[in-house]
Amino acid sequence: MKRIGLLISFTAFVLSALGQGIKFENNLSWEQVKEKAKKEHKYIFMDCFATWCGPCKMMDKNVYAKREVGYKINDQFISVKVQMDRTKYDAISVKSWYSTAGKMMKDYHITAFPTFLFFSPNGRLVHRGIGYQAPQQFIRLAVNATISSAQSVTLLANYIDGEKNYSNMLKLIQIAKDAGEDSLAGEIAKDYKQNYMNRLSEKQLLTKANIDFLINNVKLLSSHDLVFKIANETPEKLNKIYPRLAERLKNYIISKEEIYGQILTEDNKPKVKNPDWNKMAKIIDRKYGKGTAESLILNGKIIFYQWAKDWNKLISSYVTKQERYGLDTSGFGKVGINNFVFEYIFKYL
Repeated sequence: MKRIGLLISFTAFVLSALGQGIKFENNLSWEQVKEKAKKEHKYIFMDCFATWCGPCKMMDKNVYAKREVGYKINDQFISVKVQMDRTKYDAISVKSWYSTAGKMMKDYHITAFPTFLFFSPNGRLVHRGIGYQAPQQFIRLAVNATISSAQSVTLLANYIDGEKNYSNMLKLIQIAKDAGEDSLAGEIAKDYKQNYMNRLSEKQLLTKANIDFLINNVKLLSSHDLVFKIANETPEKLNKIYPRLAERLKNYIISKEEIYGQILTEDNKPKVKNPDWNKMAKIIDRKYGKGTAESLILNGKIIFYQWAKDWNKLISSYVTKQERYGLDTSGFGKVGINNFVFEYIFKYL
């Protein structure tokens, strides 16, 4: 009976250990965490959270506490939770991390919570993730942190060093955005568009993934691009992917090149005092067909006079647009009309 009792107690202990989820080191400094990881040849998982963050609490409850998550993470990682905000209720152990947490938020461009940072056994950041992750999704994220060909930060560093792999470049763009490196994300997107997208045939280009990329990076498009030619000559091909996409892309690109580039600087300040609307309209109609310019010029006037703070001409242009093309009474249309009436007519007339 005694042996059976001991066996039951041992089994309960093992099951308890397995069921504890991720084991976080709560009483170590950052230097001690790195020393422990190096000594045990383990990676470091850092959960960067805030006390007010709902998804962070969901990670604690639904993910970190899971036995299968703890089993996978505890075997390969030294884990630590780092509170990035400060409250009057903070324990001494939390306060001891204040300086380190502040430095990490700045150095690693942490702008959203939870942010997951993964470090190599020698303390080098190699991988990161963001936002709530389901248990299996989080396990995959952590596993990738231990594989050099899948480490997000490593892949980004390789790109900066000149390694160009267009098959993972869409992933790199998102990695750069998540890291707060917006200018780098833009640089990679430009590279991808110029050196990969521009070489695709029409059949290769017309996939939802490619069109989504172009929509998300619409500022990179010009009238010389294949997608503009499709929008202009065979719009039905684009409209199969998204309704009215061809018209919207075409109008955006024409307006950017023929109107906004003429009247506004890159930071959207008026470039000229009195735009020659008639000249711009004639050029647009000559290039793209009679009648193309009218609505685009009206939109251009609304944007320009808003920036120029010429309220009378702004309101006149807006009213003209509504008279010629009708009121948009959809949900967003109603909001737009209401905002315009309040912001400009009530305030300045």
